[in-house]
Amino acid sequence: MLQVPAWLLTASDILEWVSQLSVVVPMVVAWRRQAFFTPVIRVLSSYVYLSLFTSLALQLGRYIFHLNNPVQHLYTLLKTLLFSRVYYLALRRRWHRQLIFWLTAGFVLFALLDAVYLEGLIKYNSYGRAVQSLLLIGFAMLYFEQMLRELRVSRLEQDPLFLTSVGLIIYSAGTGMLFVLTNSFNEDLSVLTLAFDTVFLLNIAFNVLLTLAFLRAKPEGTGQ
Repeated sequence: MLQVPAWLLTASDILEWVSQLSVVVPMVVAWRRQAFFTPVIRVLSSYVYLSLFTSLALQLGRYIFHLNNPVQHLYTLLKTLLFSRVYYLALRRRWHRQLIFWLTAGFVLFALLDAVYLEGLIKYNSYGRAVQSLLLIGFAMLYFEQMLRELRVSRLEQDPLFLTSVGLIIYSAGTGMLFVLTNSFNEDLSVLTLAFDTVFLLNIAFNVLLTLAFLRAKPEGTGQ
């Protein structure tokens, strides 16, 4: 096992705080521009509050109770339900909506199984996060397919949910395998540090795209 330099651990701690606080930027933008949001983007904006609340809960769990993995289990479930609702509202084909409903129901059952049997609440929910990554990528791809089929948007970078979907795919694809292997890294601090630094950087990138999505949201009646 490689020895992790003290400066690298310090840098990693700083990066974690920057990553967690980066959600404040899209949160402020969402709060200021909420009057311009369609129902889909209004539901999406709830994510920034969930993310900030989770960050605070994780820090409290770490420093007061010395345990924060149960918060991760709950966050994974709530985040999946939130984005399922976003894409359920955004997709117009009936079978797409039914697919999202049943996949989400299946994920809820899997998350509960993971919490009580597979990994347990005390361990990091690496399986649940990995399955969530695949699920969210699938939802984003369904939205891309709808955009290509309908061709309603002439400039993709102006569509808020397109920007969000790009961010979801980048984050989920970049972290999915890391989540699978997280519990295997527990004895190797150097690998675990590098793995979570990657997660922190991708989270910052996602929040940047989320900020752009909120900035480009259009008022009701002008299209999404």
